[in-house]
Amino acid sequence: MTRVAKYLVAAMLFGGIAWAADKPEAEIRVRVIQATNTGKKFDPHLEDLRKFLGQHKFSSFKQVIDETISVKEEETKGIGLLSGKNLNVTLKSLTRQKATIQLLLLGQAGQILDTTVAAGPHKLFFIAGPKYEEGVLFIAIEPHYDPDKLGPGDVGAKPPDAPKKP
Repeated sequence: MTRVAKYLVAAMLFGGIAWAADKPEAEIRVRVIQATNTGKKFDPHLEDLRKFLGQHKFSSFKQVIDETISVKEEETKGIGLLSGKNLNVTLKSLTRQKATIQLLLLGQAGQILDTTVAAGPHKLFFIAGPKYEEGVLFIAIEPHYDPDKLGPGDVGAKPPDAPKKP
């Protein structure tokens, strides 16, 4: 292999590594809330969610998990939930307008939920269910990132193809 060819191969390899290292990242806050009709209690840690949770038929809400994970684009991270359940969070893409997140909820018997949602920076969305003890679990997902630190347009674009051989 000629010296020039070796440099070109090295540049393509290290360029690909640099591209992977530069993938955008979001902090994704995951909160799991146990909702029941046992008593009338509202966890003070959930005060910011009162207007959303108050619309549901349950009288008691308790935060059982509050975890923030850093996820790079096209990366998956798992969070252990209650009763042997696991939530896999994949950041599919990240733009100035929204984070597209795939959520895969797994239980001991297999897949419970597989959905992809999109939410803007610092916007909240809920997943209701699965059943847990005398009620259900609500999962609140909230992506945090600074859209101004992302380049114009879709940041999640793939790197350009390598030059074709003549």
